Amino acid sequence: MLPEILNPWEKESEVVPFDMVPPTAPPKYLGIVGLLSNTSIPDRALSAILANIDVETDGTFDYQKKQDKGPAYGLFQFDVEQQNAYFKDIGKKGILDSEEAQVNFMADAIYNKDSAWDLGWEAREAIQESFNTGSTADITRVFSEKYEKPKTPHMQKRLDSAVEIEKLKGLFSNKYLTAP
Repeated sequence: MLPEILNPWEKESEVVPFDMVPPTAPPKYLGIVGLLSNTSIPDRALSAILANIDVETDGTFDYQKKQDKGPAYGLFQFDVEQQNAYFKDIGKKGILDSEEAQVNFMADAIYNKDSAWDLGWEAREAIQESFNTGSTADITRVFSEKYEKPKTPHMQKRLDSAVEIEKLKGLFSNKYLTAP
């Protein structure tokens, strides 16, 4: 007769030693939080922007994500015009396509009227105003409507994602989990 193999996860009443708890991966977006934190974007807007990225990339947070059945690309699903401006901009700067380059391109469009991608003063002003005074839901909506401008907004998905990300906001300040 074979000896019984004990699996501590099978018994609810048994206390599992800390070093035996299987590790869980941190959320995929934590590296992007660090990159966003290095821009002029206020911390209060991070959940809303991450929620938009979540929907735009189908939850992958992959900066090389290509739109299914379409030309859009990246964290923010740049359309063809925006892609052209983005790739021209990073080419001039001599940098490669990356999460950081896309985040900086987006932030520059919001805060710099002379950026490589001109959102227009009304959109810039509306986004900045929402970042400074809006709720997470308001920021999520305004960022989607004024920056992302999706054909199909999937607004409820964006709002639901923002709520879930907001629940984990304490992780954003953990310097061991975010990008330098």
